[in-house]
Amino acid sequence: MVTLDCKTRMLSGNGRRTRVRPIGVRIIQAMLSGVQTQYALVDAIWPNPDTSPQDETGNLRVQMRWLRQDFDAIGLPDAILNTRGIGYTLSVPVEIINAVDPIVIPGEFRAALRDILYSVHSPAAERLLEVVG
Repeated sequence: MVTLDCKTRMLSGNGRRTRVRPIGVRIIQAMLSGVQTQYALVDAIWPNPDTSPQDETGNLRVQMRWLRQDFDAIGLPDAILNTRGIGYTLSVPVEIINAVDPIVIPGEFRAALRDILYSVHSPAAERLLEVVG
């Protein structure tokens, strides 16, 4: 059994633990409901089109690579399956604990907040940038 603590972003399984990126948490949560197309995952990860990256599908592939590395770190290199033309799915059950509701920041405020956070050089600002995107 694999466990994902959404509050600490810790992915645990096989007696090992690793920290998942914030977007990785959202990807895992989206895939819990079954097979997800890349477009469904993009919508789940970046629900506001005004703030999504320019190359959403390319960025998703990068995020999936990082998430596969996280699963590999806990001894499950084949936990994410991709069927070409169909989508992504998890091959292992994942229990979610400490689920948190996402903070939705409207697009017009997100850019200003991102600018402020970039000007502040601190670990806390970097963590907030991960969440804000």
